[in-house]
Amino acid sequence: MRNQDKGECKLKIRLLNREEVTKIYREKMPDDFAAGEIKPLERILELSEREQYFCYGMFEGTPEQETMVGYGFLVPSGERDAVLLDYFAVTDGMRGRGYGSRCFAALKEEIAKKELGNLILEVENPRFGADGKERELRRRRIAFYIRNGMTLTHLRIFLYRVEYLVMISDKGQMKKAADQIYHVYQVLLKPDKIKTRLRISTNIRCVLCMAGGQNASCDVKKDENGILIVNGVGGARGSEGLKAFKGFLEKNDIEPEECVVFTDTDEDIGLLQYAGIGVTSESAPSAAKNAANYIIRSGKRSGAVEGMEEILQILTRL
Repeated sequence: MRNQDKGECKLKIRLLNREEVTKIYREKMPDDFAAGEIKPLERILELSEREQYFCYGMFEGTPEQETMVGYGFLVPSGERDAVLLDYFAVTDGMRGRGYGSRCFAALKEEIAKKELGNLILEVENPRFGADGKERELRRRRIAFYIRNGMTLTHLRIFLYRVEYLVMISDKGQMKKAADQIYHVYQVLLKPDKIKTRLRISTNIRCVLCMAGGQNASCDVKKDENGILIVNGVGGARGSEGLKAFKGFLEKNDIEPEECVVFTDTDEDIGLLQYAGIGVTSESAPSAAKNAANYIIRSGKRSGAVEGMEEILQILTRL
């Protein structure tokens, strides 16, 4: 099958056999992943044989002369409500040529066909990059997955002393994401390891409300969970509002990924796109809803009041 827009043949995806997995593990994964991130080969093969771990390769060419352009290893939860992308890489020599998006699209299609549930992936937290270059690289990875249909959540995972942010494919599963992560790791880790090695918490440190008439000033308070609640940015909207909010975050040492912005107007689309999670209401203009990561219900009370209540319920439910 050919992509009519780009003239590209659709990639073929198939499960890898034991020998192929072993070859990738020994020849490619040491270059594609840090040593501490790579599970023992025996564990991967054991789970694969029990159909609790799926190792896929993406290929171009004919079956007789196929070329592997990428690979992705998946861990489905026991409940089949979610699946973790454990490893994903484009093979050396194929990078920078658009194969990343094509391989990821092939994986998502396979996940949908197998009905494996919400796709979950973990990305390194930009806050803890060694320097500005590393932080920017981590943000580019997040941007890649957003371009390819993933949504950044409010969750962060501490696993073996490494911190990751969580992204999901189904925005509607935001409230269930923490439970789904536990379901996946019940496959990967023994019960005692889950208790001692895995910790899930909220990554959000700031919520900005720009709805209705709530932004005439810049009212800041801290809730019982330590999250800064900001109502408005001194009356500024649009590009000036975005500029003011960036200044506020810099002053308070808060990263964009650690923020939620709630607005019900298309004036603040820049804010929705800048924040880690952009939220609007179902009664908002179409442009705002298209830019938002999450859409909340509309009710009889103030959209700002309901919006803040629902956002905080999500952020503190783990």
